[in-house]
Amino acid sequence: MSKSRDSVEDLRTIDTVTATANAALPKAGGSVTGDTAHGDNVKSKYGTGNDLQIYHDGTDSRIDEVGGNRLILRSSDDIRMDKYTGENMGVFNADGSVDLYYDAVKKLATTSTGVDVTGTVTTDGLVVGDGTLT
Repeated sequence: MSKSRDSVEDLRTIDTVTATANAALPKAGGSVTGDTAHGDNVKSKYGTGNDLQIYHDGTDSRIDEVGGNRLILRSSDDIRMDKYTGENMGVFNADGSVDLYYDAVKKLATTSTGVDVTGTVTTDGLVVGDGTLT
């Protein structure tokens, strides 16, 4: 083949690859319908300054807010923190209590009137109400 024919074939190949990539991965508004696999320390970054980062560092899984701002978790219902086995660690009930667990057993719960504690409370000092016990 001549050099110009090779160039034309190269351009056709590039056009085909580009068209295939554009169809599979649109530049905006596309959806990923399968899993994505990321190696250790490969970060998914969000925001103009890469402020939110989600990754696994080889030991721990991390969600980092590195832009100097707050990390806010929001939900229209409860927010739960569970161990991978399904054990409760913390439950933040929408418009209700916050429940904290030790080894899957609820130990502290906020209520509309204060706090309920299950078990022993250890403290360095205690002041009740106005400082007098009745």
